[in-house]
Amino acid sequence: MKRVNHHTIQLLLCATVALIARTADILILGSAESFSILNEYEQPMSADDKKAMGANAPFVIDEEDGTLGDQITRVMRATWLGSPRFFLKNDEGGLISKGASVYRRKFTGCTPVLDTVETTRDIVLAERYPSEGKMTTVGKGRPCVVLFKSGSYYYVTPADGGNRYGWCPVSSASSWKKVRGAAAQPDSVINPELRTRLTAKFERADAAYSRFFDHFSRRTGMEKSAPRWSFSASGAQLRWIMSEPYKSSGELDGSTAVLVKEIENILLGKPFLISYKNGVVLVGPREAAP
Repeated sequence: MKRVNHHTIQLLLCATVALIARTADILILGSAESFSILNEYEQPMSADDKKAMGANAPFVIDEEDGTLGDQITRVMRATWLGSPRFFLKNDEGGLISKGASVYRRKFTGCTPVLDTVETTRDIVLAERYPSEGKMTTVGKGRPCVVLFKSGSYYYVTPADGGNRYGWCPVSSASSWKKVRGAAAQPDSVINPELRTRLTAKFERADAAYSRFFDHFSRRTGMEKSAPRWSFSASGAQLRWIMSEPYKSSGELDGSTAVLVKEIENILLGKPFLISYKNGVVLVGPREAAP
């Protein structure tokens, strides 16, 4: 069975929480797209970036009621995949969202588990706590990460990509075995840790573009939209597309070449390749490359 780096097991809970805190408060959102979220650079996340988190993504709550660096804007500080996220709040202290019907639920006093396991029998994961909504069967021999425990249920994610999550009773532990040292995962799948590192590179580029174009607008009085990378995933392939008109003009090919080189360094020794053409960056399995 193929192996991956042991850091994969740190999927969705901040390592500090897992190692120091006995319990954690966790917010689960049916759709992150419905909320106003800033990334670690306090820049708005795009709809595609929020969608990539997956349905029912869990966030470790670091600070229920805080502020951004301006000491004015109210936010809830949280962590996803070890990266800070900031949820904008309204004047009443509630999270800003597109609709009151969006699923959200806070689980207090959760126990971090972070066990990487391999199923020995089929297990069934429920979309909603404790056993409601869509049911998903995870077949025998599949790698999973048991993220945390709330009450008598575990929150689990299959470790084969896709950012899927679900609940199962603690009795399901009889249907898996722990994987010692490293998680089992196909080499053709970009694991969540690597995916987060790549995404952070594009978020950093977006933030740099935003600062530069804001400065340009103030100096010249000319309004010009800042470039942005939009993200999508198809199977094992990740895709980032530059916004127009920069995608077609090619005027940012120079800075993109630097970005591509940085990503190539991240992918060294890994079974993945990066390509860039006409404003589109692709990262996928080496074996699938032409």
